Amino acid sequence: MTIRVFNEGWRHQYHRMKRSRDRFNAPHQIADEYDDDFYHAVQDTWHLKDWIVNDAALGPLGSRIAQEASTIPLLDIIADLANCTKHLVLTKTILTGAELKSTSSKVSSPDGAMDRTITIGLEDGSEYTGEVLLDEAHEAWENLLAGHGLL
Repeated sequence: MTIRVFNEGWRHQYHRMKRSRDRFNAPHQIADEYDDDFYHAVQDTWHLKDWIVNDAALGPLGSRIAQEASTIPLLDIIADLANCTKHLVLTKTILTGAELKSTSSKVSSPDGAMDRTITIGLEDGSEYTGEVLLDEAHEAWENLLAGHGLL
């Protein structure tokens, strides 16, 4: 038996991924909401691979795209963060050793808008901010999908 989400396909998840990133990039006033939006944006970005591979309308192309996605280092970072934020800890199938390294917040008055930054550290000592990582991961997905004529 197969259970599907309504009549959705990979494009629904692609647009969900975009909306999640937009929510993350929007102004926040509560640190927990910012962090929640980051976790969801990372998870939605990685799970696009699952939707692509399982979309019957793509046929074998879905598996090829998913395989190619697994060779893109930025998406490996996203995979580690998605699995860590989904399960609290990442103890197996670690691809890059990416970890949520730090957060910082600055509140501006009088509107109370918060400027918060999540920093992701990699094993080689390099770092990404959450915004840059998501922007570059989305660009990688767009390049991959456009390369197969899907965007």
